[in-house]
Amino acid sequence: MAYVPDSKFYPHFIFELENLSLASGNIRKKQGKLLGCMSALGFNMQEVANIDTATLNVLKSSAIEGVFRNPQQVRSSVARRLGIAVAGLVPSDTSSRRKWYR
Repeated sequence: MAYVPDSKFYPHFIFELENLSLASGNIRKKQGKLLGCMSALGFNMQEVANIDTATLNVLKSSAIEGVFRNPQQVRSSVARRLGIAVAGLVPSDTSSRRKWYR
C-alpha cells in the first residue's frame, strides 16, 4: 500500500490504541535522539537542516500542484524569510509572485 486511499479499509479504519501508542512512543524517542544529534552538530547545522527541510517541503508541495521551481531560488527565499544568512544565496524570481498579486 503506497497511499492511504489504496487501503481496503479506507476510509473506515480500525486501529488498536496500544499498537498506536507504542508506535507513537517509538517515533517520539527517535525524534528526541535526532534533536540531540542536531544540537551536537551546532547551531549553524541546525539552521541548514531547517532550511533544507523547508525547501524540500516547498518544492514537493509545488510539484504536487504542477509548479516546478528552481531549488536554489527556493532555498535562498526560505533562508531570507527565516532571517538566516547563508553563503551562496541567489536572487529569487519574483515575476510569478507579481502576477499572482495583481
